[in-house]
Amino acid sequence: MKNSVAKPRVGTLSCLTGLIALALISVTSASAVTQSQLIERFQQLPSVAEKDLPKFSNQKGPFLGGISNSALRGFTWVKFPFVENPGSFGFDHQGRLYVAETHRFWLGVPDLRGAGELVRGDFQSRTVEDRVKLYEEWSHLFPQGWFNAVADRVVRLEDRDGNGAADRRTIFADGFNDQLDGIGFSVLAGEDSIYYTCIPSVWKLTDKDGDGVAEEREAIVRGFGTQVSFIGHDLHGLSWGPDGKLYFSVGDRGYNITSKEGTNYANPCRGGIFRCNPDGSGFEVYCYGLRNPQ
Repeated sequence: MKNSVAKPRVGTLSCLTGLIALALISVTSASAVTQSQLIERFQQLPSVAEKDLPKFSNQKGPFLGGISNSALRGFTWVKFPFVENPGSFGFDHQGRLYVAETHRFWLGVPDLRGAGELVRGDFQSRTVEDRVKLYEEWSHLFPQGWFNAVADRVVRLEDRDGNGAADRRTIFADGFNDQLDGIGFSVLAGEDSIYYTCIPSVWKLTDKDGDGVAEEREAIVRGFGTQVSFIGHDLHGLSWGPDGKLYFSVGDRGYNITSKEGTNYANPCRGGIFRCNPDGSGFEVYCYGLRNPQ
């Protein structure tokens, strides 16, 4: 029996709703956030340079929350500074933990609610290249180097002796700080690679020599985030489906994708859910018309 292809399902929230909301914001906002306000309000999150990291204690830490069930015990496996601002995490088949660290929130990713001058051009943006042109047109609104100053990354943590505490850490993949890059929200392990979402791409990251650093990175699907829209309406939700395909979602920052087979899928101001094979082939729009599916 041949596998049937699911037709895209249309969500109830339309692009028009988002347009009206953004239009109201642009009318009611007296002015955009100034350069000095950007610098003052959105300071970089606490961070420790690699050279200044202490040694792992290799001891379980006290549980930092509350447990209401007396049959359960808790402890801290790892904490700052060995992990910073985690957006999501996932384990591979060897029990190694991969963490998507999100550092670019308000530090490289703008939002129309603080840049009203971009609204008109954002409505007209149809590709990620259009968004680059929009940034260049209004570059005077942002501090110099603002888009590239901070990078999102993936960190790998291990408990090699199995005592319940992390004892090894590597920067698995770094440098996600292009002006087009969004927030790196989602990470998922595959058989021999790690998958990572960061607008405008779904990335396949591969560590060939097993040293904890990905030597190969491939954008298996590219073209998400055609619009500035709202911060956090990014590319996320990586999950393996029962069909063996990779599923993920994007908010209403939109998409304009040309698949590996040459088919174009464009919905510049709508969110959606997508699926593809582990190598990026067979890309499909599973559902569209959504605002910000997580």
